Amino acid sequence: MVSTTLRVRLGFGLGLSSLALALACGGAASSSDASSSASTPKPPTVQVANAPDPFWSDDSPSRPHRAHLLHPLSGSGPVMSLTASELETLKATPPVAAVAPRSLAAPAATTPLRIVTGLYSFTYHQDNATTLQPLNLTATPIQVLVPNTSGGFDTLTGQGNSDGTFSIQNVPVGYYWLKFGRTYLWTNSDNVQWVFDAYGRADAVYPGTSPTTLSMNATGLNAWQGTDELFWTVPNQGFTYSTYGLSVTNPPNPGDTALSNYTLDFILNGFPLLDATKGDQAYLTQLTSRTASGETYRALGKAFYLPATTMADGTASTASGGFLDIPQTSTLHLGWKRSALAAMTPAVNPNATVVTTEFGLWLSPLGTGVGIPSDAFQLFTYDSGSVNATTDLDLGDLPYGNPFPSSWTPLAETYFTWAVSFMAPGATTPITLYRSAYTATTTMPTASAPITPLLSPVQNPRINGKTLFANQLGVGTNPVIAWDAPASGSPTGYVVTIYQLVNQGGVSTLPGTSRYTFRTSTRQFTVPPGIMSSGNTYIVNISAVRNPGYTYASNPFQSAFPYGSSPISSAIVAP
Repeated sequence: MVSTTLRVRLGFGLGLSSLALALACGGAASSSDASSSASTPKPPTVQVANAPDPFWSDDSPSRPHRAHLLHPLSGSGPVMSLTASELETLKATPPVAAVAPRSLAAPAATTPLRIVTGLYSFTYHQDNATTLQPLNLTATPIQVLVPNTSGGFDTLTGQGNSDGTFSIQNVPVGYYWLKFGRTYLWTNSDNVQWVFDAYGRADAVYPGTSPTTLSMNATGLNAWQGTDELFWTVPNQGFTYSTYGLSVTNPPNPGDTALSNYTLDFILNGFPLLDATKGDQAYLTQLTSRTASGETYRALGKAFYLPATTMADGTASTASGGFLDIPQTSTLHLGWKRSALAAMTPAVNPNATVVTTEFGLWLSPLGTGVGIPSDAFQLFTYDSGSVNATTDLDLGDLPYGNPFPSSWTPLAETYFTWAVSFMAPGATTPITLYRSAYTATTTMPTASAPITPLLSPVQNPRINGKTLFANQLGVGTNPVIAWDAPASGSPTGYVVTIYQLVNQGGVSTLPGTSRYTFRTSTRQFTVPPGIMSSGNTYIVNISAVRNPGYTYASNPFQSAFPYGSSPISSAIVAP
């Protein structure tokens, strides 16, 4: 049975993730985002348990759907753990469950009250249409946490509607936490647009019957190299995905110049069905491996334009044709001032290690007015691994092909990625957390103006006034987290993530179900009740964010250019 329910193809941590996000490191577990998984995208249920996080808002170490790194993500650095005496202190701490905030039935009449309203929706943009696809909130818990005079929080429960609108009555004037699932927004706004932008039609249909497949036969493939990459792209659906590591049969072997019965499983890969009557034109693009100044990169060289195809659920479809040479008439000057990012390493964490740098050139159909597309169309990629990752990069002018409309906007993205490793109490295998400084800009680098970071990490991160770069025990279940502004750059807001560090059978893990995210424009807040509990250990990440044109108070999940973020990771903390 096909599915036409609301689905998210935006790389928001609801099952969409790059395979690079789950690589093991030196025998250790690894995590780029505790909410990420290696599963393929599936339509979410109408009522989601937790608000999604766009990849660009949470320091992911790679763009979603970018699976085939030239240098697989690896490296861990020193492992942070509790000392023997700290472990004894933790064991001696009596377990106390986290306490939920108290319900506020009738706010004090001395404070002016208001009705807070908002919209939770996905907006799909096309060249000639915009479609609003609201989330049905009738069964979704909506809460506001209001600071009270005792230093804690009172809770107000809101009402959600089937059209994605919501309202909370009797909210005192001033700041409050708006909470969906494990995502919190610190705001004083009367109206919050919990809105996510995407490109493509909103009515794409996912198959429900296995197998549902598409087999392709295509001549003209550039002699295949193991480092090449094929991308499945359907612009009208706003969908693009590296086929590396997916459920594919008959992939090309080195030296092949044709695809023979190259088959994609649309059920296992989570792909929407092609529908030519809706205007779906599918491409299979080949990014070929090349070298410049001793460095390997990939650039788009070939494209197979599939004939008009309409797929049916539970059937096997075929498409035949040939790859076309895409003229290499576009050029990119790949210049990147990585030394400025390398200098930030001690500010990320005293034990942080640089593990890779990644550059991507993509196309956004959304123009500059909508912001970062979660599905952008790839033209060029480079990644370094850890070798020579801290030096400035200049590979000169590099050619690439562009088969997409000239009206689409080129988007340059960079990831400078650090690893910080942690050992949960009692575990024997650490977990490596990968965090990135991210930049997205529509201004292309030049020889005289390479890409540079937009801002540095926050300074002096602390919990209850003590440094977050050292283990801190006995912080209580509602500690105060604070930090100073970055040394460079002008942040418009901050994203704070609290992970629970758990020993699961001797392996350190960061379960997604124990991950909480806070968006705020201030530099201090008290952790609300119900998040931290005695006897457990936690890690805190703080990211400075530059997102001009939007404020977290009213539009927490929309973006503008140039966008940048820069992270820090704490040591281990415990209530």
